Amino acid sequence: MIQLSKTILKQIWSFVCNQYLILFFIVTIGLKLAFFNTFIIKVTWPTKKETYNYTLLVIGLSVGVALFLGAWDLIFKYGFEFLIAK
Repeated sequence: MIQLSKTILKQIWSFVCNQYLILFFIVTIGLKLAFFNTFIIKVTWPTKKETYNYTLLVIGLSVGVALFLGAWDLIFKYGFEFLIAK
């Protein structure tokens, strides 16, 4: 009778577990892709004009926030310089 050592049994067990994990991930990814394809068809995509308007809105808001933060940065910079100079 051949006796397998514990390390060989552990290697066999880890191989089997890895194979089941790979199969599990393949199945779950496949199911997610199948559901994704059914939902992506139902999406109402924006028109070209809406996309253009949203792009301008994002750019405008980004510039506005940048100017706002820049103004506060200048206020704090000159305020601390004034306090330190005294």
